[in-house]
Amino acid sequence: MKRIALAGALLLLFAGTGWAQVALPELTPAAPRYFFSDALGITSVTITPDNPAALQWGKPHRWAFGQLKLYEKDPANPANDQDASGRYAGVRGVGERWAAGIETISTKRSPTTFKETATSGQLSFQVVPGLALGLGLERGKTDNGTTTDRLKGSTYGLSVNLNKVFYLGYAEGTEDVDSGGVSASRDVTMMGVALRTEGKVSWHLAWDQVEKNDFAGGFTGKGLDMTTATVQAGLGNLLLGVQRFKVVFKSANGDAKATVVDVGWAPEKGLSVAARVSKGETTALGVVQLKSELRAVTIAYKW
Repeated sequence: MKRIALAGALLLLFAGTGWAQVALPELTPAAPRYFFSDALGITSVTITPDNPAALQWGKPHRWAFGQLKLYEKDPANPANDQDASGRYAGVRGVGERWAAGIETISTKRSPTTFKETATSGQLSFQVVPGLALGLGLERGKTDNGTTTDRLKGSTYGLSVNLNKVFYLGYAEGTEDVDSGGVSASRDVTMMGVALRTEGKVSWHLAWDQVEKNDFAGGFTGKGLDMTTATVQAGLGNLLLGVQRFKVVFKSANGDAKATVVDVGWAPEKGLSVAARVSKGETTALGVVQLKSELRAVTIAYKW
C-alpha cells in the first residue's frame, strides 16, 4: 500500500466539520466518529455537532465517556497494518435560549508511536423561536515522537427548527494546519436536512453534504466532498441506527466509504449504554488501499 505522507494525513485528520449532524444532533447519546487515518481521522464524539447552531436542538443535558478500538489493514502489504486504542468524553447543556458543549478524544497507535488528540467547544443561541446561530472552535494535534503537528478550526452556522419535525442547517468555517513549520488553510461549507418524530417510536432521518476546498498555502490539493445518510430509530429505550458515508477526494482518483451501525439502551433520561461498529475502505484508481474497522462502547447520563 502507498500510504499518504504524515503531513497529508494530518491535513485530512482534523475536521470538526467531519460528517453528519449539520441540521440536528443524532439520537445516539454519544459516540466516537473516526474514519480512517489516511482519509478523515478523528472528528469528534457527537456531543458537539458539526454545525454548532444545531446544538440548540440537542436536549436533554448529558455527559458521556467511552473507549474505542480501531483496526486498519493494508490488503497489499500486511506489514503496514495498524491498531489504535483511545478514550473520549464530553458534556453538553441545553437551555431554552442557549446551548454549550465541549468534548475531547485521544488515540494512540501501534506499532507506530503516533498520538492523536482533538478537542472542540461550541456555543449556540436561539435568537428567535425556531432559529439558532452558533460558533464552534476546534483544536487538534498529532505527535509522532519526534515532531508535533497542530491543527485548528472555526465554524459558524445557523439551524432552522420547523415545528420540531423538520430541520435545516448551514455552516461555514476554516481549517488551518501547521506541519513542520509549513502552514496552510482552507474553507469548509456544509448543509443538511433532518426529520425527527417523537413518540413510542422515534425516528431520525438526515442527509448532510460537506465540501472542503483545496488547501491554500504550503500544501496543494487535499480537497474533498463528503455525503452522509443517517437512519436512526428509538424503539422505547432501545436505540438502533445505521449511517452510510462516502468521501470523494477532489485532487486524487480515490474515495472512501464506510457503514456505521449503532445499538444501545438509551432512555430519554438517565443512564445510557451504546455500542458502535464501523467498517469501511479507502480506494485509489479502483484498488482497495486500506480497510478499517472501528469498535466503541459509550456510557452516558442524560438529565
